[in-house]
Amino acid sequence: MSILKKVITFFTVITLLFTVPAYAKYDPPIKVRLNGKFLQFEQKPIIENGTTLVPFRTILEALGASVEWNEKTKTIICRKKTKSVIMQIGSKKMTVDKTIKNLDVPPKIINNRTLIPLRAISQAFDAKVEWNADKRLIDIDTNETTLTDITYSKAKNTSTSNELDSIINQITQKRYLLDESASEEFVTILNQINAYKRTVKNYGNITDTDKLAEIQNQYKIYIKNLKNFALKNGITLN
Repeated sequence: MSILKKVITFFTVITLLFTVPAYAKYDPPIKVRLNGKFLQFEQKPIIENGTTLVPFRTILEALGASVEWNEKTKTIICRKKTKSVIMQIGSKKMTVDKTIKNLDVPPKIINNRTLIPLRAISQAFDAKVEWNADKRLIDIDTNETTLTDITYSKAKNTSTSNELDSIINQITQKRYLLDESASEEFVTILNQINAYKRTVKNYGNITDTDKLAEIQNQYKIYIKNLKNFALKNGITLN
């Protein structure tokens, strides 16, 4: 072999060693986050024809749905509250209650794991799904109130209610400073507050955070009115 051929051969080998083929491009794994919490799958999510497929049991249980698997018909039946969803391996038809929905990619078995379309099943249970291509991240929001949300709202409500009671007590203790007209006005304000409190006396059992926020906002209005009343009538509050 001539020296020229040896040089050409050497550079050819070097080029092959350090050239990364187009098909060898590395894509980071797909991450799935539900209500702010990352999910861990026994089989990594895959993308097929633009559809992300994930292990069915993990995603359904995370969504709060009960799961049944019919081995004979290869059918998945899942229920949550009054809604039921049926999917079958290899079928592009998904039944949501009694309505047939079309799937771009059907459920399938890969590496002995049953995978289903993530977006389709999430939206079937009224969840919001967003895809961040740069981060290869799927965010799912079930729009459901969590126990933490309820506890936080109740705590804020209690704090605001306590502030309201404190102001009422301070004005009551200095009621002797009020003239007859101001005293009557104070009684009117108290009657309004007590009437409202009677209508929401069971708010401790409320699990609707919007309702809890509504109650708190009303308490804040009463607090503002009482502070203005105290200021107008020369009563100093702590």
